[in-house]
Formats: sequence, C-alpha cells, structure tokens
Amino acid sequence: MINSMRHLGYSTYSAIKDILDNSNDAEATWVKCYIQKDSRGEFTYTIADNGVGMDWHTLDEALKLGSETERNIVSDLGKFGMGLVTASLSIGKRVEVITKQTDGPILHSIQDVDEVIRQDKFVKFLQEADEQAQLQFNKMLAGEDSGTIVRLTHCDHISNKDMRSFTTKLRREIGQTYRFFLSSGQIKMFVNDEEIIPIDPLMLEEGSEIQSDEQYTIKFTDEHGTEHSDTIRVRVVLLPDYGQEGNKNRGINIPNQGIYLLRNYREIAEGEMLGLMTKHNDLNRVRAEVFFPATLDEMLGVDFTKQRPEPKQAALDKLREVLVPQFKNLTKRIKSQRVKVEDIDVPHDEAARLIGQKAHLLAKPKLQAENRKPPTHKAREHTEDHGSTKTRKNFKNTQNKPVSLPCRFEAASMTVAGPIWDAEPEGKTLVITWNVDHPFYQRFILDNKDNPSMVSATDFLVYSLAAAELVYRPDDNEEIYEDRCAMMENIRSTVSSNMRQLLS
Repeated sequence: MINSMRHLGYSTYSAIKDILDNSNDAEATWVKCYIQKDSRGEFTYTIADNGVGMDWHTLDEALKLGSETERNIVSDLGKFGMGLVTASLSIGKRVEVITKQTDGPILHSIQDVDEVIRQDKFVKFLQEADEQAQLQFNKMLAGEDSGTIVRLTHCDHISNKDMRSFTTKLRREIGQTYRFFLSSGQIKMFVNDEEIIPIDPLMLEEGSEIQSDEQYTIKFTDEHGTEHSDTIRVRVVLLPDYGQEGNKNRGINIPNQGIYLLRNYREIAEGEMLGLMTKHNDLNRVRAEVFFPATLDEMLGVDFTKQRPEPKQAALDKLREVLVPQFKNLTKRIKSQRVKVEDIDVPHDEAARLIGQKAHLLAKPKLQAENRKPPTHKAREHTEDHGSTKTRKNFKNTQNKPVSLPCRFEAASMTVAGPIWDAEPEGKTLVITWNVDHPFYQRFILDNKDNPSMVSATDFLVYSLAAAELVYRPDDNEEIYEDRCAMMENIRSTVSSNMRQLLS
C-alpha cells in the first residue's frame, strides 16, 4: 500500500506546494525551501517555516495517512490531512520532521518507506529531538519561538534533475500559486534564499482590461440529500497586446489562455478550458479567474492532491452560462481587430468564382437564409401589368448588380503559432481568412502566386475543410454544441501544428 501511495500523480512541484500549504495553515510569516544536490547526484529537499509548530499529538497524526487534526474549511489550504505524507512520499522514501511550539519541546519524527517495508508495518520514529536535531532546528529557525522543518531524503521520484531549471520553475510556480498570499504581505517565501515575487497570470497591474468581476450562487445537493448553496467569484480579463514577439516573451499563448481555478485563494489549476471552449489562437489574451471556497470541493471535483479538478455538471453549467458568452464576444472583438493584409497579387477570386459555380454540387454549411422584404410602393412603379404577365423594367439593372458568391478569401496576420486558416459565416458568405504567417501559406500560396491553378487547388482544399467544420457544427441550442465545436477546433489546431512542424 505504501508503495502505491508513492504513485498518486504528484509532480515534484505540486508535492512541494502541498507541503507549503501546511506552512500557510500554520500561520507562518516566512517559509524557506532549500534544494540541494550532492556529488552523487542525490537530492535533498528542506522546507522550513516559523509557523505555530506541532505538539506531540499533532505530529503523531501528521505522518499518518488521514489525520484526525481539526481543519478550518473556510480558510485552510490542506485537505483530509494527507498532504504531508502523500506529497513527501511522492518525492522520496524518507521524510523527517522537526517541530516546536512556543514554550514546548523540540520534537522529532521520521517515516522511512524502507523501514515500513522491512517490518511490514506502518511504523515511524517519534521522540523529543536529540542534540543533532536541536542544532538543526536552532540553525534554521534562529530567534524563532516556534516553527517546523520538513526534510525529504532518498529522493528517487524527481520531475526535473537539472538544478537550475528546477529552481527557476519552482520559484515561478510558487509565485503564481500563492500570488494572493505573497501580495498581501502576510507571508514571504524563498527558494535557496531568493525571495519569491507574486506572478499574476491576468496581468492586472499591466493594464489588462477587466470585462467582468461578479459573484454567482451555485446550488447543490450533497451525498446525504441535503441542499446547499455557496458563492463563486468569476473575473474575466483581456490582456494587453504586446505584439507577436512581446506576447511570446510574456507567455501570452495557447497553453496559458483560459480559466484559472483558485481554492481559498490558492491556485489549483491554470489555463484550463474545462470543456467549455476550445483553446484557439484568438483566445490567447483571454483569461478568467474562478474563486471558490473549500466548501465547494465536491462540486468542483477537488481531490486531496488539489490537482486536475473535475467540476460536476451543476458547476460546469454555471460556468458555461457565465463564461462562454464572454469568451465568444471577446473572440469576435479580437478577430475584428486583426491586421488585414492586402493580398491583391494572389488570385483567390478565381477559386471563389469556381466554388460559386459548383455551389449546388457541394456539401456546404447552412448559412444565414436570405430575407427578402416585400416590394415597396416605389418598387411597384417599375412594373406594368399586362393581363396575367408583368414586365420588370429594372431587369437590366438587376442583372448588372455584383453577384454575391458563397465564399470569400481574405488574408490576415495571425502569428506563426496561429492556425492555417479561420472561417466564419458572414450572412450567406463563408469568409475564409488565410494566416499569412503560417508556413503552409508561405509555401503553397505565396511561393505559387504566379501559378493560379496551384493557388485555386489550395483554396479549394481549405474551403472544403472550413465548410466541413460548419457542416458538422450543430445549432447553438443543441446540447452537443460545445463538444462538437471543440472537436472541430482541435482537428484544425492539430492540422495547423503538424503542418507547421513539417514545413519549418
């Protein structure tokens, strides 16, 4: 069992943050993480804080799988009292805790996986600290009346063995996960003596535009059939646009777009879509924070690792109601602000004309139906009644009007990382926008702009793919709308990504 507990899916970063949760709950004003690597390549992780510390009973419970210590569900970051054990085991075989409360003795406890296996019992070492443990406590918590040291050794489950990149990423993860705690000034955090600065993925201090910041009530029934209601807060922002290179350097990209979930103000998920929308280049600057109390853990699908939450349907329905319309509106707004590219040297008109000629032979999307208004009095004056036959005097003018084609090609800059094409209906016309930055456009359109047949054939391919997306996109009121849209968007994204790699 203890070996299976070592494979719960923690990353090294998430395990360390789970231990840091205990420091926050212990009302520490500082917490220091030390990552050390010896000449044999062995890692040691040490987390020290000046929190309230633990007495004998609390320490005895702390190294059990599921402790009986009381927790404040309103504010505590821990869950089920399992974090210290499971997080520690996921990194190394041996966890050592040295702790002291104000006016209390220094206590020392060790749990060693190899010893548990050797004795085939859940055993641990627990006693008042010996001289060596006391020296270690006094060295790391000099001048403090209370605090706790957690030391992990025999570390055989390491996510990243490169010290420099590991510590850099750990600082970034801690800074983002605990940004509200760090910004409050109530606690300071350090990694190898370098202070952590808060990182705000919504860039509120950099000029992000807040679209909404509201509270909403979620009602649910627990496993005992009791009805409850609680409140979530949802904030949606549009990040500043720093241009292609600036956005890339600031991580304004597909992996970071989407929803950030914060439990008791501690981030537990970043850049999620939760099946509500599909990640798309047009959403790179769109981000949302969802704040919820630990009382909604069951509804938001939070387990004791505080990773990969899986919200239940009632929570998803509320989030869909709040977020999807805002995400769609922002997507339209961003698309309208795209830099259109003059593409007059590329003969796309021929492809649009041929598609129009064969429109009745093609499987095509249902676009907006034509809405003809009844003729006005002035229009009637242009007809003469000759018994049962009416002659239209404006027939020639009607025939000379430009023909509305079912397809139109445009070009826009959507960055190298963007999709090959985008497509949106505009009335009865399907507007296909080529991404001039994508290698596919460079190789198959620009390099062949003097070969109309090649350009038209490529236009036909993309028109067919774009039309297929809309053919299989259900009406807005269908329950499967979001899932099917997500599937089609994912196909386009995968095609664009693969072609980008193959042609670069």
